[in-house]
Amino acid sequence: MTMREPQAAPPRPAGQLGGMLADLDAQLERTMAGLSENRLEARRQITRELGFEPRPAQLQLFVRLAGLGDDAPVVLRTMTREIIRARLLADRDLRELDEMQPLDPQELERIARRLPEVRATAVAAEQDLHQLLAVDDAVDPDTRQELLRVAEAFAAPRDELTVASLIAPRLAELAAAARDGAPAGLLASLRERHLRWIEQSVHVEGDEFGDRPSRVCLDATALATLIEDDLARWAAQPRFDESSDADKAQRTARVERLKLLKLACGVVS
Repeated sequence: MTMREPQAAPPRPAGQLGGMLADLDAQLERTMAGLSENRLEARRQITRELGFEPRPAQLQLFVRLAGLGDDAPVVLRTMTREIIRARLLADRDLRELDEMQPLDPQELERIARRLPEVRATAVAAEQDLHQLLAVDDAVDPDTRQELLRVAEAFAAPRDELTVASLIAPRLAELAAAARDGAPAGLLASLRERHLRWIEQSVHVEGDEFGDRPSRVCLDATALATLIEDDLARWAAQPRFDESSDADKAQRTARVERLKLLKLACGVVS
């Protein structure tokens, strides 16, 4: 049977994200080219060079993919790189958010603007794979199974990216208000403990605010303000008129928002 030629890769995102993807591609190629066959050393290399701590299944795939010969199917090389690259990109942004100390409002906003594109990149990689595998003669059975293993092991954390896109902008607002000493607005609605958490998060270590709170505390605080805002806005709105198409659309939008907030509660907790 003649195998179907894989389609060309879709155009990459432009701008900052495109540059980040290009840098990741280059670094991934360098790491794979020089990856040790020793699992322990390979794990150290991946962590050091890619900033990614692979789980056992991921490490096994890294080593196996790095050892592919020149006769390996081109589609196996290109698709696995696309999937792994999307995971590395997602983990990099989520880790940057998680480890940011002190909180920087501008950096939070910058990452928040990029997160939807990062998620879209991961979704596109998965869709490319599913479209390829939907064609019966696109790849041989062994390649198909290897691609599925890579897709499962390196699936990007979609829910975490979605929730981070929701919370990071609000956390930026809270951090900016605390940094500038703004007494009103968002901060005025916070409980004393939550206000102190935000204040601690934006000051340098060793000042009068002492140790910073965990990221879970900060995310929970930001999420609570979002929920309170939504509830207050909905309470002030008139009851839905089921005969109105506009009201039906608003009701649907509210349901979707509630689903998003419920997802966020699960991820943050």
